[in-house]
Amino acid sequence: MVASDLEHYYTFLQEAIGANAYGRFPEDRDIDRSSALQYAAAEIKNIIAKKESRFIESKSSDGAVDGLLVFRQSAWDSSHFGFPVVLVDSVLCKYSEYTQRYDVCARMVSDFAAICKSEGIRLVMSKSSSQDLALIHACEHVGFQFIESWIYNKIDLRKFKVNPEMLIPLRSATDGDMEVMQRFAWNSFATQRFHADKRIPYDKAEELYQKWIATSFADERQKVLVHDVDGKPAAFSIYFTTDLTAQFGLKFTNWKLALIDPEIQGKGLGALFFHSLFAYHQAEGSDVVDSGLTLRNIASLNLHNKLQFKVTSTLVSMHLWL
Repeated sequence: MVASDLEHYYTFLQEAIGANAYGRFPEDRDIDRSSALQYAAAEIKNIIAKKESRFIESKSSDGAVDGLLVFRQSAWDSSHFGFPVVLVDSVLCKYSEYTQRYDVCARMVSDFAAICKSEGIRLVMSKSSSQDLALIHACEHVGFQFIESWIYNKIDLRKFKVNPEMLIPLRSATDGDMEVMQRFAWNSFATQRFHADKRIPYDKAEELYQKWIATSFADERQKVLVHDVDGKPAAFSIYFTTDLTAQFGLKFTNWKLALIDPEIQGKGLGALFFHSLFAYHQAEGSDVVDSGLTLRNIASLNLHNKLQFKVTSTLVSMHLWL
């Protein structure tokens, strides 16, 4: 892809971003809409610029681009599963009206599926805003299967007040904690999307969480906090921070994974652990905690509701087997 082609897509992106106001920040009514759209456009521009990105475009009768699908083959997932896996990173359309949007998305998704099939791709994974019904229906039309609904929600730490009676001690994880966390993780994510797809072997799905934990311990950008009970790890949280002060005047703590010892789940530790994490992140200078969970994880959903998390956006995960 030459620079002139990328600029061509960047121009289309600026024209289309208003009709693609989906995602964490554009759907958050507490965020300035203009700033959210600018940030979303910058994020998509970064995706388009990646050397591994490939494109399917749609053009209107006058030859102008009116849709763009961005995808890439995932070396990591392909290696893990043992067959070629493609990820859909973005699907854009300049139309908001359902019928026009559906027609454009259906053309692109159909062409994309045909290319993947011709190249021997076995699995395509895609995520779409649950608000974008035209895209979801277009994906269903070519055989994508619904896997899960995903919720992004947040706590505004600027409004959070620490309750000393709910604080429990936290510490940074050491290398020796990783094996314990991996043991807690086994069979703890049965409600997640890889287990929801019954074509994926159970052990392969479980191994994903083991690898993600190991990667988190090795990644300097991610932090792991631990709460001990009777001198042994009982609760873990993996998180990273995102400084968006320049964009929104806010610093975010992004929760990646939280785990409670399966032997003591359901006894109230989760609420104390989360409250203590809020206080910890507040002391770090964070303004917002972002968390995500699958709608099928009822226990976690109830805990988030109890602690007054606010839903910001929702996604639909879909898989296409070829």
